[in-house]
Amino acid sequence: MDIRAPTTARFSVLLLFFWGSIIAMEGFMVPYLSSIGFSERQAGLIMAAIFLVSIGSGPLWGYLADRTDRHRQIISLALGVGIVAVLAIGSSGTSFALIVLFALIYSLTVNSMPALIDSWIMKISRAGSPINYGIARGFGSLGFAACGAVLGIVLERHGLALLFPTYAAMTLVVLLIVVTTRSQQPIAGAPHNESRVADTAAGTSPVSAGAALRAVLSNGRYLVLLVSCFFVFLGTRAAITFLPLRFYELGGTTIHVGWAQSVSAGSEIPFMFLSAVILRRVRPRLLLLAAMVFFVVRLVFVRLAPTPGTLLAVQAIQGISVGFLLPAAIHYIDRISPPAYRSLSQTLAPAIYFGLASVVGSTTGGVIIERYGLDVLYTVSPIVAAVGVLLFGGSLLLGRRAPRAHAEVS
Repeated sequence: MDIRAPTTARFSVLLLFFWGSIIAMEGFMVPYLSSIGFSERQAGLIMAAIFLVSIGSGPLWGYLADRTDRHRQIISLALGVGIVAVLAIGSSGTSFALIVLFALIYSLTVNSMPALIDSWIMKISRAGSPINYGIARGFGSLGFAACGAVLGIVLERHGLALLFPTYAAMTLVVLLIVVTTRSQQPIAGAPHNESRVADTAAGTSPVSAGAALRAVLSNGRYLVLLVSCFFVFLGTRAAITFLPLRFYELGGTTIHVGWAQSVSAGSEIPFMFLSAVILRRVRPRLLLLAAMVFFVVRLVFVRLAPTPGTLLAVQAIQGISVGFLLPAAIHYIDRISPPAYRSLSQTLAPAIYFGLASVVGSTTGGVIIERYGLDVLYTVSPIVAAVGVLLFGGSLLLGRRAPRAHAEVS
């Protein structure tokens, strides 16, 4: 047995530790900054910089991977530099400038890798390795949920400064898995379940990043997916960012807020695993549409929930929404994207609907609350998300009718 072979088990461990390291930074960075005397404004600026930079850097890494076909080497380099940057944050004391600098390096490297790792997994799977992305990604959600709970206890007892060596240790495990994974050459006749958009005539990557971006965005089905998911996540992010205020409004406490995080992340795990079975029988676009519908359902129930306990239970709907959408989107994008631009397509999509939609949603959500109150925000949010569902559903309906109309004319 070749222990270096790319398998579902190997990538499950990789994603378990990778997403565990991500929650270590995203979940505890702000408390650490507050503990060393930074204001809420300073902490907010640092976190905003991390998220904003990765919106642009993720697609650029994807473009570079398409040009060089060296996913493993790029990911290894980013992980190594990211480890050093995070350890440097912990050694920067109270210097705002140094922490910002190293936080930006972290954002440019490790924080920009999730979609590229997904693209790498799909590339290896296409080459013939029996990798089940849904199962592997389910372990990623498990790492996210479990690490958040365990680290909260550990850091409470031993101090928040332990965050940085803990992060470095988990990311080092990921790096070792990546660098020791045996390269997989394409197997002749590897199955493809759907026709894909044609590649460029020459079959090579474009000369410039701008040309690559234009080529990707000229793909009609991909563009519809981007716009649809943008609206879905715009409404969702606007609502979920201020979910603690909704709990407090209903009489809840920070205990409810903490449990909401665990329930949301933990609920994704069984649906990630289940998606592996469903995607063998259902086309990714149909599972995508179903997942989008449940985003709206969740937001409607957030608006209608009468008690903190009910609102907490509603967060379990994230399992069927996010738990189905993530693997379905990865498979759908892989099928509709030209081979020369698959990595760019995979990295651009989450930059738009996780990154840009989150920034816009959080900002506009705050403005709405300030001017009109929480009730208006939670009334508008599901409507905005529903726009995305209607766009994607309508595109699928038109796509089914177009071939029929063409056949009738012929």
